[in-house]
Amino acid sequence: MNGSVKQLLRSPLFLIVGAVLLWFSVTFLIYPNVRLLGTVFMPEGQFSFEAIRRLTSSQRAMESLRNSFVLAVVLSVTVNAVGIFIVLATQYFDIKGARILWLGYASTLIYGGIVLVAGYKFIYGDSGFVTRLLLNVFPGMNAGWFTGMFAVVFVMTFACTGNHLLFLGNALAKVDFQTIEAARMMGASSWNVLGRIVLPTLMPMVYAITILTFLGGLGALAALRYSGVRTSRPSRP
Repeated sequence: MNGSVKQLLRSPLFLIVGAVLLWFSVTFLIYPNVRLLGTVFMPEGQFSFEAIRRLTSSQRAMESLRNSFVLAVVLSVTVNAVGIFIVLATQYFDIKGARILWLGYASTLIYGGIVLVAGYKFIYGDSGFVTRLLLNVFPGMNAGWFTGMFAVVFVMTFACTGNHLLFLGNALAKVDFQTIEAARMMGASSWNVLGRIVLPTLMPMVYAITILTFLGGLGALAALRYSGVRTSRPSRP
Protein backbone atom coordinates (compact mmCIF):
# COMPACT_ATOMS: atom_id res chain seq x y z
CA MET A 1 0.00 0.00 0.00
CA ASN A 2 2.78 2.41 0.91
CA GLY A 3 4.57 1.55 -2.32
CA SER A 4 1.52 2.37 -4.41
CA VAL A 5 1.11 5.69 -2.60
CA LYS A 6 4.76 6.60 -3.23
CA GLN A 7 4.39 5.60 -6.86
CA LEU A 8 1.29 7.83 -7.15
CA LEU A 9 3.12 10.77 -5.62
CA ARG A 10 5.91 10.36 -8.14
CA SER A 11 3.51 10.20 -11.08
CA PRO A 12 3.94 13.13 -13.53
CA LEU A 13 0.16 13.41 -13.92
CA PHE A 14 -0.28 13.72 -10.15
CA LEU A 15 2.38 16.43 -9.99
CA ILE A 16 0.79 18.36 -12.87
CA VAL A 17 -2.70 18.16 -11.36
CA GLY A 18 -1.33 19.16 -7.95
CA ALA A 19 0.51 22.14 -9.43
CA VAL A 20 -2.63 23.29 -11.29
CA LEU A 21 -4.77 23.00 -8.15
CA LEU A 22 -2.17 24.86 -6.11
CA TRP A 23 -1.99 27.65 -8.70
CA PHE A 24 -5.80 27.87 -8.86
CA SER A 25 -6.12 28.04 -5.06
CA VAL A 26 -3.46 30.72 -4.69
CA THR A 27 -4.62 32.79 -7.67
CA PHE A 28 -8.37 32.75 -7.16
CA LEU A 29 -8.83 32.01 -3.43
CA ILE A 30 -5.87 33.05 -1.30
CA TYR A 31 -4.40 36.03 -3.16
CA PRO A 32 -7.70 37.96 -3.65
CA ASN A 33 -8.53 37.67 0.05
CA VAL A 34 -5.04 38.69 1.13
CA ARG A 35 -5.15 41.62 -1.30
CA LEU A 36 -8.56 42.66 0.06
CA LEU A 37 -7.35 42.54 3.66
CA GLY A 38 -4.28 44.55 2.70
CA THR A 39 -6.39 47.19 0.96
CA VAL A 40 -8.72 47.49 3.95
CA PHE A 41 -6.24 47.44 6.83
CA MET A 42 -3.12 48.77 5.07
CA PRO A 43 -4.41 51.41 2.63
CA GLU A 44 -1.18 53.47 2.68
CA GLY A 45 1.29 50.75 3.56
CA GLN A 46 0.74 51.11 7.31
CA PHE A 47 -1.53 49.00 9.48
CA SER A 48 -4.67 50.91 10.44
CA PHE A 49 -8.16 50.31 11.84
CA GLU A 50 -9.53 53.37 10.05
CA ALA A 51 -11.90 51.22 7.97
CA ILE A 52 -13.51 49.77 11.11
CA ARG A 53 -13.82 53.24 12.65
CA ARG A 54 -15.46 54.62 9.52
CA LEU A 55 -17.82 51.63 9.41
CA THR A 56 -18.92 51.96 13.02
CA SER A 57 -19.33 55.75 12.71
CA SER A 58 -21.64 55.45 9.68
CA GLN A 59 -25.29 55.20 10.64
CA ARG A 60 -26.23 53.88 7.21
CA ALA A 61 -23.62 51.12 7.36
CA MET A 62 -24.59 50.05 10.87
CA GLU A 63 -28.27 49.96 9.91
CA SER A 64 -27.39 47.80 6.92
CA LEU A 65 -25.42 45.40 9.09
CA ARG A 66 -28.22 45.24 11.63
CA ASN A 67 -30.87 44.62 8.97
CA SER A 68 -28.73 41.93 7.35
CA PHE A 69 -28.25 40.19 10.69
CA VAL A 70 -31.98 40.36 11.49
CA LEU A 71 -32.77 38.99 8.02
CA ALA A 72 -30.33 36.11 8.50
CA VAL A 73 -31.88 35.19 11.87
CA VAL A 74 -35.44 35.35 10.53
CA LEU A 75 -34.56 33.27 7.47
CA SER A 76 -32.94 30.64 9.66
CA VAL A 77 -36.40 30.05 11.12
CA THR A 78 -38.70 30.55 8.14
CA VAL A 79 -36.59 28.73 5.54
CA ASN A 80 -36.14 25.74 7.85
CA ALA A 81 -39.87 25.62 8.54
CA VAL A 82 -40.77 25.69 4.84
CA GLY A 83 -37.87 23.50 3.74
CA ILE A 84 -38.54 20.73 6.28
CA PHE A 85 -42.23 20.80 5.38
CA ILE A 86 -41.39 20.47 1.66
CA VAL A 87 -39.10 17.49 2.23
CA LEU A 88 -41.58 15.71 4.48
CA ALA A 89 -44.54 16.43 2.20
CA THR A 90 -42.77 15.31 -0.97
CA GLN A 91 -40.53 12.46 0.25
CA TYR A 92 -41.82 11.16 3.59
CA PHE A 93 -45.60 11.27 3.61
CA ASP A 94 -47.52 9.36 0.96
CA ILE A 95 -49.21 12.22 -0.87
CA LYS A 96 -50.65 11.99 -4.37
CA GLY A 97 -48.83 14.24 -6.81
CA ALA A 98 -45.82 14.58 -4.50
CA ARG A 99 -43.37 14.27 -7.39
CA ILE A 100 -45.05 17.09 -9.30
CA LEU A 101 -44.98 19.22 -6.15
CA TRP A 102 -41.29 18.41 -5.70
CA LEU A 103 -40.54 19.50 -9.27
CA GLY A 104 -42.31 22.79 -8.62
CA TYR A 105 -40.23 23.54 -5.54
CA ALA A 106 -37.07 22.29 -7.27
CA SER A 107 -37.48 24.97 -9.95
CA THR A 108 -35.60 27.35 -7.62
CA LEU A 109 -32.50 25.22 -8.24
CA ILE A 110 -32.56 26.14 -11.94
CA TYR A 111 -33.06 29.88 -11.75
CA GLY A 112 -32.19 32.19 -8.90
CA GLY A 113 -30.74 35.52 -7.93
CA ILE A 114 -31.96 38.51 -9.88
CA VAL A 115 -34.07 36.38 -12.26
CA LEU A 116 -35.95 34.78 -9.38
CA VAL A 117 -36.54 38.06 -7.55
CA ALA A 118 -37.62 39.77 -10.77
CA GLY A 119 -40.20 37.01 -11.20
CA TYR A 120 -41.61 37.65 -7.73
CA LYS A 121 -41.61 41.36 -8.52
CA PHE A 122 -43.52 40.68 -11.73
CA ILE A 123 -46.22 38.83 -9.77
CA TYR A 124 -46.41 40.81 -6.53
CA GLY A 125 -44.95 44.18 -7.60
CA ASP A 126 -46.73 47.50 -8.13
CA SER A 127 -48.26 46.33 -11.43
CA GLY A 128 -48.05 42.59 -10.75
CA PHE A 129 -50.79 40.06 -11.39
CA VAL A 130 -51.62 39.47 -7.72
CA THR A 131 -51.49 43.19 -6.94
CA ARG A 132 -53.99 43.97 -9.71
CA LEU A 133 -56.37 41.32 -8.37
CA LEU A 134 -56.09 42.75 -4.87
CA LEU A 135 -56.71 46.27 -6.16
CA ASN A 136 -59.93 45.09 -7.78
CA VAL A 137 -61.10 43.79 -4.40
CA PHE A 138 -59.53 46.52 -2.23
CA PRO A 139 -59.29 49.69 -4.38
CA GLY A 140 -57.81 51.74 -1.56
CA MET A 141 -54.86 49.48 -0.80
CA ASN A 142 -51.27 50.54 -1.42
CA ALA A 143 -50.01 49.17 -4.74
CA GLY A 144 -46.45 49.15 -3.37
CA TRP A 145 -47.21 46.75 -0.54
CA PHE A 146 -44.60 44.22 -1.68
CA THR A 147 -41.57 46.16 -0.46
CA GLY A 148 -39.21 46.32 2.48
CA MET A 149 -38.22 43.58 4.88
CA PHE A 150 -41.48 41.68 4.41
CA ALA A 151 -40.84 41.26 0.68
CA VAL A 152 -37.24 40.16 1.28
CA VAL A 153 -38.26 37.56 3.86
CA PHE A 154 -41.08 36.31 1.63
CA VAL A 155 -38.86 35.91 -1.42
CA MET A 156 -35.91 34.39 0.41
CA THR A 157 -38.08 31.99 2.42
CA PHE A 158 -39.39 30.24 -0.68
CA ALA A 159 -36.25 30.73 -2.76
CA CYS A 160 -33.68 29.25 -0.36
CA THR A 161 -35.14 25.78 0.12
CA GLY A 162 -32.78 24.21 -2.42
CA ASN A 163 -30.43 22.97 0.30
CA HIS A 164 -33.33 21.17 1.96
CA LEU A 165 -34.36 19.52 -1.29
CA LEU A 166 -30.83 18.33 -2.00
CA PHE A 167 -29.18 17.60 1.34
CA LEU A 168 -32.08 17.07 3.74
CA GLY A 169 -33.87 14.91 1.19
CA ASN A 170 -30.73 12.79 0.81
CA ALA A 171 -30.42 12.49 4.59
CA LEU A 172 -34.07 11.41 4.82
CA ALA A 173 -33.44 8.66 2.27
CA LYS A 174 -30.74 7.24 4.59
CA VAL A 175 -33.04 6.98 7.60
CA ASP A 176 -33.50 3.39 8.79
CA PHE A 177 -37.12 2.76 7.84
CA GLN A 178 -37.00 -0.63 9.56
CA THR A 179 -36.80 1.25 12.84
CA ILE A 180 -39.80 3.32 11.78
CA GLU A 181 -41.80 0.19 10.94
CA ALA A 182 -40.81 -1.41 14.24
CA ALA A 183 -41.99 1.67 16.14
CA ARG A 184 -45.30 1.62 14.28
CA MET A 185 -45.78 -2.07 15.03
CA MET A 186 -45.23 -1.28 18.72
CA GLY A 187 -48.10 1.20 18.64
CA ALA A 188 -46.33 4.51 18.07
CA SER A 189 -48.36 7.06 16.14
CA SER A 190 -47.09 8.71 12.97
CA TRP A 191 -46.41 11.98 14.80
CA ASN A 192 -44.46 10.19 17.56
CA VAL A 193 -42.35 8.41 14.94
CA LEU A 194 -41.76 11.69 13.17
CA GLY A 195 -40.84 13.61 16.34
CA ARG A 196 -38.78 10.94 18.11
CA ILE A 197 -37.10 9.03 15.29
CA VAL A 198 -37.11 10.88 11.97
CA LEU A 199 -36.48 14.50 12.99
CA PRO A 200 -33.73 13.73 15.57
CA THR A 201 -31.93 11.74 12.88
CA LEU A 202 -32.11 14.71 10.51
CA MET A 203 -31.02 17.36 13.04
CA PRO A 204 -27.27 17.33 12.15
CA MET A 205 -28.15 18.11 8.54
CA VAL A 206 -30.67 20.72 9.67
CA TYR A 207 -27.95 22.47 11.68
CA ALA A 208 -25.64 22.51 8.64
CA ILE A 209 -28.38 23.90 6.40
CA THR A 210 -29.19 26.54 9.01
CA ILE A 211 -25.61 27.82 8.81
CA LEU A 212 -25.83 27.99 5.01
CA THR A 213 -29.18 29.79 5.26
CA PHE A 214 -27.77 32.28 7.77
CA LEU A 215 -24.88 33.10 5.44
CA GLY A 216 -27.27 33.41 2.52
CA GLY A 217 -29.39 35.88 4.46
CA LEU A 218 -26.37 38.05 5.12
CA GLY A 219 -25.68 38.29 1.39
CA ALA A 220 -29.22 38.75 0.06
CA LEU A 221 -28.25 41.71 -2.14
CA ALA A 222 -30.43 40.72 -5.09
CA ALA A 223 -33.57 40.51 -2.96
CA LEU A 224 -32.77 43.81 -1.28
CA ARG A 225 -32.22 45.49 -4.63
CA TYR A 226 -35.48 44.40 -6.26
CA SER A 227 -37.79 44.53 -3.24
CA GLY A 228 -37.66 48.27 -2.83
CA VAL A 229 -35.11 48.39 0.00
CA ARG A 230 -32.62 51.19 -0.63
CA THR A 231 -29.12 49.74 -0.76
CA SER A 232 -27.13 52.65 -2.13
CA ARG A 233 -26.59 56.27 -1.14
CA PRO A 234 -29.20 58.53 -2.77
CA SER A 235 -27.92 61.14 -5.17
CA ARG A 236 -27.71 64.67 -3.88
CA PRO A 237 -29.93 67.32 -5.48
